[in-house]
Amino acid sequence: MLGQEKAAEVKDFFNRADFSSLFVSDFSLFSIGIIYFREKNPGPFIKLVNEDIGMSGLSVASLDLPGGQVVTRNLPGASAPNERRDGVRR
Repeated sequence: MLGQEKAAEVKDFFNRADFSSLFVSDFSLFSIGIIYFREKNPGPFIKLVNEDIGMSGLSVASLDLPGGQVVTRNLPGASAPNERRDGVRR
């Protein structure tokens, strides 16, 4: 997937990013997984989930449409607690 046009730009962003302040939506994560599994290449997706996202402290956001709430959580094995910048735990 990193063979796309702006791959270098994205890689640079991730090298500089503070992952504890970033979120990925569960929809985006599922979409990436579908692409890898359709290509019968689940290895990079499993690494993405277990190592890249799980160990970075990046949170996964889920939109609960009926209640209008956004629920965030860290994946198991995450290295950073899920806290807002004001220190309140989610």
